[in-house]
Amino acid sequence: MRSTLLMLFLLAGFVQAEETPLPTDPALTTGTLPNGLRYWIQPNATPPGKVSILLHVHSGSLNESEEQRGLAHYLEHMAFNGSKHFPPGEMVKFFESLGMRFGQHQNAFTGFDQTTYLMHLPDTKPETIEKTMLYLADVGFRLLLGEEEIDKERGVILEEKRSRAGVGQRIMDQALPIIVPGSRLAERMPIGLESVIRESKRDRFVDYYTTWYRPDNATVIVCGDIDVETIRGMIAKKFADWKPAENPKPDYPTGVRFHEKLEAAVITDPELTEVSIGFSCLRPREPDAHVSDLRRDLAGNIGIWIANRRLSQMLQKGEAPFQSANLRAGDFLGAAMTVDVEATGAPERWQEMLTAVVTETKRAREHGFREDEIELAKKAIVANVELAARRAPTRATQTYIMAMNSAVTEGRIPMSAAQSEELVKKLLPTITADQIQARFRELYRFDRGLVLSTAPRKEGVEAPTKAGLLAVFGKAVAAEVAAGEGAQSTGTLLEKDPEPAPVAARTIHQGLQVESLRLANNARVHLRTMTERKDAVVVTVRFIGGMYDETAKTAQYTGVGSIALRSGTAATGRLSSSELSDLTTGKKFGFGGIPDDGSLVFTMIGAPDDLEEGFRVLHALLTDPKLESAPVDRWKLQTKLQLSAAMQDLGFRAENAVGELMSGGDPRVMTPSTEHIDAMDRAAAEAWLKQVLRRAPIEVSIVGDLPRARMSELARTYIGTLPKRDLEREDLATIRRVAIKDGPFRRRVEVETKTERAEVRLGWRGAAATDRHDARVLLFGSFVANSRLTKEIREDRGLTYSIQCASVPGALDGMGRFLVQFTADVPKADEATKIARQVVLDMIGDKPPTDAEIDAVKSQIRNILETQLKQPRFWADSLSWLRTNGRQVDDLTKFEANYMGITKEEIIATLKKYLKDERYYEVIAVPKGE
Repeated sequence: MRSTLLMLFLLAGFVQAEETPLPTDPALTTGTLPNGLRYWIQPNATPPGKVSILLHVHSGSLNESEEQRGLAHYLEHMAFNGSKHFPPGEMVKFFESLGMRFGQHQNAFTGFDQTTYLMHLPDTKPETIEKTMLYLADVGFRLLLGEEEIDKERGVILEEKRSRAGVGQRIMDQALPIIVPGSRLAERMPIGLESVIRESKRDRFVDYYTTWYRPDNATVIVCGDIDVETIRGMIAKKFADWKPAENPKPDYPTGVRFHEKLEAAVITDPELTEVSIGFSCLRPREPDAHVSDLRRDLAGNIGIWIANRRLSQMLQKGEAPFQSANLRAGDFLGAAMTVDVEATGAPERWQEMLTAVVTETKRAREHGFREDEIELAKKAIVANVELAARRAPTRATQTYIMAMNSAVTEGRIPMSAAQSEELVKKLLPTITADQIQARFRELYRFDRGLVLSTAPRKEGVEAPTKAGLLAVFGKAVAAEVAAGEGAQSTGTLLEKDPEPAPVAARTIHQGLQVESLRLANNARVHLRTMTERKDAVVVTVRFIGGMYDETAKTAQYTGVGSIALRSGTAATGRLSSSELSDLTTGKKFGFGGIPDDGSLVFTMIGAPDDLEEGFRVLHALLTDPKLESAPVDRWKLQTKLQLSAAMQDLGFRAENAVGELMSGGDPRVMTPSTEHIDAMDRAAAEAWLKQVLRRAPIEVSIVGDLPRARMSELARTYIGTLPKRDLEREDLATIRRVAIKDGPFRRRVEVETKTERAEVRLGWRGAAATDRHDARVLLFGSFVANSRLTKEIREDRGLTYSIQCASVPGALDGMGRFLVQFTADVPKADEATKIARQVVLDMIGDKPPTDAEIDAVKSQIRNILETQLKQPRFWADSLSWLRTNGRQVDDLTKFEANYMGITKEEIIATLKKYLKDERYYEVIAVPKGE
């Protein structure tokens, strides 16, 4: 009796505890000014000496009246076009002079329910922060909204609308009225109506601005290496004059109706090449303020994780009719909760696909989940929260502030990572299989929702019909489903751990504290301890070969072979991909292999305590990879579907033409034909991969939060015991060449598409990756050109929404590019191309870079480097490239000095070397018949 009473008492205490509110991050300072403006301040010293500031206005396109459709987004643009303290044309220029790049460090975005302005500052000087606060306060209540500036920006907005046009936008335009019929969501895409954009005068802007930009409707978020009280004082000072509205208008209701019955819909488009099919249910958003809410969500997440694992296993075993499939439950545009099941694949298999995902969902509903599956799911969740908590002290400010913005949007104050870890670990053991199944049944019902398909609309392809969807769905729901079978994997990665190999040579760069080893098997290894990212170690293994060696017959073999090295499809002679996935679930590391600029690169990022297990995976995959049939077959089908879609994509066709013109049709660069894809042999691709892994010279970097002695031990054990190979490739210079011809090259590509815009690619053959001097100077020149092009083509002429100039060194000699790319209205594409070319050439003519431009670029590069040089991933990549690019460790000490020493004369001389007619290319892709 006493035992029973004690149990009831404890249970009552636990239930009461679950009704307590979720904790909030104790390091986060929140407050409200007298005028109603809220603020959040989060100290964070990663990277040191940096701060990000954000103004979140709690209003977007949903609050537009009919004659304002598009003005919330248009108003966001106007925030960069004149305010009380920043005259038109001065704001962007001022912040660029501090080292901030427009679009990278100063940006904004508009959604259905928010308009957000974001500034990533280069330093934490009081004058920098105060000037930024002044600007954001101007955005809140002191924009000029001049008629002339409004008119100038119309072309940019229209070009942004044009740049977004395409099959994806057409599908979205059809889907929203079906998913949320009669709601404002269906009628208020943030980009708006063209008629409103063309015709709206100042009074409409002012009406929206004064109605919704109010202090009680905004939040300032500051995150970075700052003093809380100092920032609190700055916010109070800069935003105190923002007057509250006398009669604040409430938000318009969204008008979203939740599903109460089963419906079906089909959306088609002639440029789709695969079918997407599934069902979803819109339901009211659930509370997320109490511990009990977190417990409910954990139970649901476990069930969804297991169902997705089952779908993944079907793919891994080659038993799936789909190319991809997943279940999810979560927020829908801030207005509802959506519960979804979706699959994509070949159009002719839509019935099998729909049947398969319904069957697996029903299997989970009726038979629940096995204990071994539940334990795997819990292990994965625990690993995620543990890693998040460990890494939180060095979480990047730019990542932090965006997570905080999401929390503001959702109306919640976030927990700290440590609080989340503690709660999750306390709750998980109490969640039973019955509770998980009950939550899954609650989420996934078959009596209400929308069965939806998007499918190609073209001759020879039979799209689903509404009646067909409901018939197949109903048949699958009515069919009997047996409980699933399965057993947990029992295999091991390695038969036994290898013994550490000897070191043939060792050097230490004292300045960088980089230890470089040559192991007995001729592997080069670079080790660097960094504590800037807590509990993170980056391992990069670069094989100097693969794509470099491909011919017309073996093109794409490196990419296909690397499937055997990627998470989810990786397999060994001892373990299938499914078994390997299970064995690595709950381990705090991720891995993958891909072709990268001529090389084959295997990358792993992990926490120190699980890193050796990651190295075991690395060793197993690099010594005994197995390329399974199912993922290769899936790759072939997916590549052909994507290729078919790409042939109707203007941007792809433009890029493809550039590659063909510059390379002379080199098969290592060109897109493969469907015939080549069909002819590719799994066994041959596996043999190709094994040859690369066995013979290619390798350069390895291990960088992060781990002592060098431990790094060395892991490298000697798992890298030093790979097969011996040559230290260098004597033929590297030869195989990196492309048989190029002199230009200029010009091509107009006509594309069968409904998308009415032009894609422009122009530029000059740039520097090789091995020519570091020229690559640096061209990058510097591209920054100058980018600012000039943005002003001339976008701001002054309104011919495009976004134009980029970049310098990309070539892994293949002759394939480096000093490039300019943008979208445009078809009738204006030739004019815009001509102007863009001249803007660049002016830099070696009568408008060379000015001292002010050069100083601004140096500030921007210094700002970028200050952040990059604190990142383990940057160092891991740089160290693994040394031999391939003909560099030494000492070269890595000179990043900033090399850029800061660049002179005007050096820029002009280098640009003259490359900006020649014989190096020029120009491609304009347009819809056929335009």
